[in-house]
Amino acid sequence: MHKLLEKQLKKLAFKDGEFPKENLAKFIKFVNVSYCENDEERAFSEHTLEISSQEMKELYEELKQKSQTALAKSEQRYKELATRDSLTGILNRFAFQEELKRIISNSKRTNAKFALLFLDLDYFKEVNDTYGHDCGDKLLQEVANRVLPNIRIE
Repeated sequence: MHKLLEKQLKKLAFKDGEFPKENLAKFIKFVNVSYCENDEERAFSEHTLEISSQEMKELYEELKQKSQTALAKSEQRYKELATRDSLTGILNRFAFQEELKRIISNSKRTNAKFALLFLDLDYFKEVNDTYGHDCGDKLLQEVANRVLPNIRIE
């Protein structure tokens, strides 16, 4: 803007702090037009920044929500991996022992009864040895799929 004003001043014969009288009006008009254009540009820039700031806030909130959701899903998945058998989905040995301790403690405190079902698959080793571990895995999955819907889990 400064260079533009200098150029216009030279064009209008500005010398020694004075304009020729006919050029003063032209200069004032030029300055007014320049300031109006700058005000419009500034207003446009401010509006653009305001919209961009709002969009950034919205985007930040959206990403924050997605990352929290993803984090919660990851935590849930890690918890499942740490406590569940990946093949059958039932509690692993560690989680089962912790759950059994909790149930026994609760049973003593409330004088409630509970039942524990123990299944032993006869000849399971022979299934693995004869048909392979993939077949043995499928057998374990099928047993879990058939038993779990028919028992009540506390």
